[in-house]
Amino acid sequence: MPSEGYGVLSMAHDATSAVYSWILSLCCSVSCTTETVKINERTLRVVRLLAEGGFSFVYLVECGTEKYALKKVLAQLPEQSDAAHWEIKVHTSLNHPNIMPLIDHAVVPAANGAEEFLLLMPLYPNGSLLDRCIKHMEAGTRMPERVCLRIFQQILQGVCALHEHQPPWAHRDIKPANVLLGENDVPVLMDFGSVTTARRKIGSRTEALLLQEDAAQNCSMPYRAPELFDVPSDCTIDERTDVFSLGATLYAMAFYYSPFECTFQGNDQRVVECSHLRVIGGAQFPTDMEYSAEFRQLIEWQLTVDPQKRPTVHQVAARVTAMLGKS
Repeated sequence: MPSEGYGVLSMAHDATSAVYSWILSLCCSVSCTTETVKINERTLRVVRLLAEGGFSFVYLVECGTEKYALKKVLAQLPEQSDAAHWEIKVHTSLNHPNIMPLIDHAVVPAANGAEEFLLLMPLYPNGSLLDRCIKHMEAGTRMPERVCLRIFQQILQGVCALHEHQPPWAHRDIKPANVLLGENDVPVLMDFGSVTTARRKIGSRTEALLLQEDAAQNCSMPYRAPELFDVPSDCTIDERTDVFSLGATLYAMAFYYSPFECTFQGNDQRVVECSHLRVIGGAQFPTDMEYSAEFRQLIEWQLTVDPQKRPTVHQVAARVTAMLGKS
């Protein structure tokens, strides 16, 4: 078990995850506010503010007996408006059971020429994958291998939907906090503000630095692919950045943390500061592991540092399906 608290993990500070870890207690039948918001034909009663960050706010809202999550984004600059329109486009372009659906949306004029974007989404009372990892850590238990694989297989299916889009999209910020758990633990990938065109030809140092800066802002460091830390001036970045993040996510499902913010000495797990050197240094595993050698190899395969040798999400999905098919 980890020998230091939650350490440097952003998990306790992830506002989006907090929204869903508190949902059950917040979904009360008592009226908490009289404020209403109208989105097209729906009139929603705001129950309370759940989380805020930057220029976005997430509220618990009700429409009759139904409860939803409402994300409000205040766009004061053209680039903020473009980003909000892009997030809506990604939501509405994909229809997949493992991708967060957008129930409704609207754009409302605000003061001083600003715009307010309203995104209505379902609630997921079972919380996030991160919440599940924390529960196992607090209980001193591990998520069973078959449960890990079953949930992970469906996450892969959601990522496949992104990668199969034309042109291919990459999520670029896959991590346990961005996976919600629905009924029967069906995972749903969320937070599409980081989604971008997957394949980028880099032909100059300027282009490399711009991509590097974008990754630093939009890709969480413990789950960021190594090629996004120090982008070469002549390369092609593709959707296999997500595969690296998936490998780190599967590791966290088993061991609570990204492989780059913890170490093992024997069976003693210690929390450490994530860095580029740790990312390219590979994952460590406990001496006595409850998981199979094949499970470890699956993680290591996805964490291949060289993106040209790293598998595609479809190759990973095929291997996971084969592992689940074994008796």
